Amino acid sequence: MKLSAFWKGLIMAVVGFIATTLSDLESFNLAYVAISTIAFTVIYIGKNYIWPSTSEGGVINWQDILSGLIVAVGMAISSFAASIITTGAIDWKALAIAVIGAIVGYFGKTFTQTSTT
Repeated sequence: MKLSAFWKGLIMAVVGFIATTLSDLESFNLAYVAISTIAFTVIYIGKNYIWPSTSEGGVINWQDILSGLIVAVGMAISSFAASIITTGAIDWKALAIAVIGAIVGYFGKTFTQTSTT
């Protein structure tokens, strides 16, 4: 795994998550954003350590589709936990937007990369 591709993907995922989260919150909840971002970052780093992206630029292979699923589930779990911890309830719309943002960010990074990571 190339380290620069890893950091690029991580930054894209975190920025994409924060942007989608902040764009939809009716009131800013710093604890929610912090908990879910930290949890997602840990999940993303762990996923890439164990199972890095392997697609060539402009192509998505089955391993990366499964990686995208892991990223989506990781985002759902981190957003769900952050929502329960900070508000005691689940904001399904915010959770869906966070998961979609993570998927788009992950596949956007994977599809546009110039070499195998």
